[in-house]
Amino acid sequence: MGNYTSSCIPIYSGTRTAKLMDTGGRLRRVKLPIKAAELMLQDPGNLISPANELLRVTRVIAMRAEDDLRPGQLYLLFPLSRVRSKVSGAEMELIVSASEKRSSNKQKGAKVLPVVSVDKAQEGDSSDVEDVVGANAGFLGHRTGNCRRWTPVLETISEEV
Repeated sequence: MGNYTSSCIPIYSGTRTAKLMDTGGRLRRVKLPIKAAELMLQDPGNLISPANELLRVTRVIAMRAEDDLRPGQLYLLFPLSRVRSKVSGAEMELIVSASEKRSSNKQKGAKVLPVVSVDKAQEGDSSDVEDVVGANAGFLGHRTGNCRRWTPVLETISEEV
């Protein structure tokens, strides 16, 4: 008896790559395994920041040199002067659009939708349309507003006997 994990874990046989966006907005693929230090040596004066952390924290966080890049993730190059600086809204939109883009080597399939006929009686009723449009309003998965984060303050507790 033992653990037979080879039948449980799927083996990924595809190419292992990560996306890297430089300061000019150009997107390139990087073959893995590769460490962050190797990419920082190729582009001196720049640091590497994972896009998922950037979207979560909205500040530029540098990867350590010994960290490995993960397959399928988006990484960004920033100048060293931008460490711990806040990311602007325009930069965030660029990052979100780059992370949602489909890779160019995937085939884009055509959507086949059924033909829907609209009766004259249904055209006059616009309340259903407003309900559907209102349901998709807002930014899903993103914080709206400028909320301050709570930071705990550690103070000494004096005990009286």
